[in-house]
Amino acid sequence: ARDLSGRADGLPPEERVSARVHVSAPIFGSFYAQAGTGYRRRSTIDPDSLLVDQGAWTGSAEIGWRRPQHGGSLGYTRGMFRDPTEESGDWHEDRVTARLSRRLGRGPRVELIGTAAERRLPDGRWTSRERRVESRLAWDPSDSRSLWLDLARERQEADQGIYAHDQWELGGGIRQEILRDFMLGIDGTATFRAGAGRAEAGRLNIRLSRSLSFAGGRLGAAEDLPEYGSVRGEV
Repeated sequence: ARDLSGRADGLPPEERVSARVHVSAPIFGSFYAQAGTGYRRRSTIDPDSLLVDQGAWTGSAEIGWRRPQHGGSLGYTRGMFRDPTEESGDWHEDRVTARLSRRLGRGPRVELIGTAAERRLPDGRWTSRERRVESRLAWDPSDSRSLWLDLARERQEADQGIYAHDQWELGGGIRQEILRDFMLGIDGTATFRAGAGRAEAGRLNIRLSRSLSFAGGRLGAAEDLPEYGSVRGEV
């Protein structure tokens, strides 16, 4: 909980409740199936936050196959987001994701990812949608180094078709071990409006991470309800 009692407006502390369940199992041969569900609730509103998903529930299902040289999956996620302050803040999201990957020899790997998302109000009225196709060329010469280059095309629509945005994204990155168990990751993305010759936006991320392990096993649960600006650990 964040204690906001010291603020001039006297807001009470904020309480958060979060729960997640994730199940994965082989079906036959190289095929697998997995499903998950998650719930998050925030008790109060922070006026400094732009988040509207005060209460959120998601459910996901995925089927796919894994082999040494190639793999693929098809997944569906349903999300219901609720703003307890006003009913007009509630919205639902349906998202379908398809992935294909192919390893070219020992090093290079090619991936193709397609995503379609649609958001509606609880009464069924459409609010926004997006379509995205992303291709990635990656090279993993060792466990301590990886490089990749991304090219994506995304189209967004909102406000009953009044707003539309069509853009290209070009990105790349590198992940390199610099000290024992310490990894340095650098990646960047430039966004171009379709038909335009210059970048509209850019982003550069630099991450330093260290892997820790205690006893055996690892947590393999998918992150259904992401929180930005958090530090997480696995035991």
